Amino acid sequence: MKKALLSFFLVFFLIASFGCSSDDDDDVSTDTDERSEVVSNALVDIPSSLSSSSSSSATASLYSTSARVLSTAPTTEDQPVWAVYEGIRQNVGAMEAWASTINTFTKVIYGVIGRVESGDWTNSSPGTGEPSRIVWGPDTVNGYDSKMELYFDDQKGFEAYLTVNETEQTAKGIYTWDFSIATDSNDPSNDAKIQFIFDSTATSGTKQMAIKVQNMNGDSSSGPENAWIKVTQSTDNVITLWGNYYFPALDWFSDATDDTAEARNYVFAATGFDEQGQSDDKKNMAILQLALPPSDSTADDYWTSESVSAIFVEKLKEVWDATGLSVSNIAFWTGIDLSGVSAITDLTYAQVIEILEWARNNSSSTGASELSKLIHVTKMVNPAYFDSDGFAGTCYDPDDDGTCDQGTATDVPSGFDDLDIDAVASDVVTPATVKSLSVDFL
Repeated sequence: MKKALLSFFLVFFLIASFGCSSDDDDDVSTDTDERSEVVSNALVDIPSSLSSSSSSSATASLYSTSARVLSTAPTTEDQPVWAVYEGIRQNVGAMEAWASTINTFTKVIYGVIGRVESGDWTNSSPGTGEPSRIVWGPDTVNGYDSKMELYFDDQKGFEAYLTVNETEQTAKGIYTWDFSIATDSNDPSNDAKIQFIFDSTATSGTKQMAIKVQNMNGDSSSGPENAWIKVTQSTDNVITLWGNYYFPALDWFSDATDDTAEARNYVFAATGFDEQGQSDDKKNMAILQLALPPSDSTADDYWTSESVSAIFVEKLKEVWDATGLSVSNIAFWTGIDLSGVSAITDLTYAQVIEILEWARNNSSSTGASELSKLIHVTKMVNPAYFDSDGFAGTCYDPDDDGTCDQGTATDVPSGFDDLDIDAVASDVVTPATVKSLSVDFL
């Protein structure tokens, strides 16, 4: 998914276009002014516990590579779990890359318009991918100070709304691209619509960034189509972040059940302390939850029922049932007391976990070695924990006694008690909202 997002970062063709306007207009200043710095400071710095970016800075170079060594799984069997959560960190890193792009792009905008209140520049001979017209002026409709629009063959392909308060050192803005009009020269088939929103004007001092993407995967049905990501950073150094991706045809399984592709969302919510933190033991750590609910869901009760582990456990029961296994077969094979259960579909989540754990501990038994390979799925539970070294592990502690009944950790990691992941999880927009997401100009 990070690759899908990064393909949309190719907006620097606009820089060359803006350069043309500054050559033709004596009133345009190319000097970077304080407004750009105010916007830069309005963007959120995501802690490296949650992001694969090495710098965790919104001003980092977009194309810089991370020198950071990602966390390593303690055992080979835990490696698939680690890989999933490192993938989330890389995806969050795309948010930082967007912040860097916005930072650069804002400097370009002010380099073009300078302090001139309004303007209307026509490019008499636009090259491939260059705007034919650039218009800017006061915004009297949407609550911002100013706006800028780029036209391609008389169609608007980009707009930016901005408010910058140099006295208060705050800024807010909405930048929107329509790549079906503003052609991506590296991918002419790209017809995505993208909106980046940032705001540091809240009286509480909290910064906020968000990205909305529509049609991010073009004609392909295998990848995510729409996405919505949001991150906040408070003055007491707490980060909240969530992401929600819509997959129209997530084809996970190929098995005896004649499984077909499903419309599901890939949803994660996280909260943590930023790298400055509140103290030595309350910085650069985070808690994350991950779920994959059906895309028509309109509520947020899926964090348990549609967690990765829960989905795969339900799928495993479906496979067992389809291949002709019975409860009595499994009870005889494993020696586990399954009295009171009449059908495979009636097995509880805990009972399936017990069967998988038996297979792991008795791998020399017939068929157990194959089944034991699925044990890593049961470790992909909520919540997951991160620290300055990366992914620290998962832990399911239903008794709240500090001991993990499932996961990659044995004990609940300390130091996370003041982080409220449930509040962030309840803030995530519903899967149905992202499924029908429409990104439009204001």
